[in-house]
Amino acid sequence: MNSNAYNLDELVEVLRPDWPLVSKRTIHFYASKGIIRGRRRGRGAEYNESDRLRLLAAVRMRESGEKLKDIAARIGSMNHEAIEKYLREPWSPRPIVRNITHYMKDGTNRGRILPLDERVINKENRPETWSRIPLADGVELALRTDVTLSERLPAIIDVLQNLTNH
Repeated sequence: MNSNAYNLDELVEVLRPDWPLVSKRTIHFYASKGIIRGRRRGRGAEYNESDRLRLLAAVRMRESGEKLKDIAARIGSMNHEAIEKYLREPWSPRPIVRNITHYMKDGTNRGRILPLDERVINKENRPETWSRIPLADGVELALRTDVTLSERLPAIIDVLQNLTNH
């Protein structure tokens, strides 16, 4: 096991390439649930490699749609090697919402809630599926499910910076 030690800011930076939306608040949340166990160091906490892996596993399980109580129980029953094995397994995040309203150009599905696995035909006559990601109260991000958030993040950041400059 790696013996790296991280303070809160360092842990956020280490996770940023794989999980750009993990914040200090996210880390505090998972620590409050006992999923990671930072050690007190002065006014802050120190996290080790085991905490980093447990946090990665917890975020991945949450992104896959698992409930928090199940995540805590599952991670609590896993040793370091089991967590490393889990993180090596292929996976794909589950859309955050199960239903979304699609408004078709011809109006056939106007206002109808469709399951996300039901395809919508776009103007190029190709199937499309979308998911919504809540960002804040009254603010959400809609992404086609064939595009990952990490692929679109640079474009999203550019748009937000341009909006704040106007």
